[in-house]
Amino acid sequence: MLEGSLPSTSNPLQMREKMYLLVVGYYQSGDYSRSRQLVDRCLEIVPDWGQAITLKK
Repeated sequence: MLEGSLPSTSNPLQMREKMYLLVVGYYQSGDYSRSRQLVDRCLEIVPDWGQAITLKK
């Protein structure tokens, strides 16, 4: 559901937050490749975002 709402999100801050929640969800479920893809997209929006950088490591 959350992933389906991404295309209709125009606010970059909301987009970043939704993607980060997806990153954590995919990571916790063991889908590390999808998690990495989304964390990279988060960092494209906000390159210096500490939480995303930490999760990527």
